[in-house]
Amino acid sequence: MKNWIENIKRVVRELASRMEAYNYGRVHFA
Repeated sequence: MKNWIENIKRVVRELASRMEAYNYGRVHFA
């Protein structure tokens, strides 16, 4: 039961870091 919560947290963290990289790239290379 706890395992899927950990999976969700990991996915959210990956998405957040990806969005962060995207925003960084857009700001600095636009």
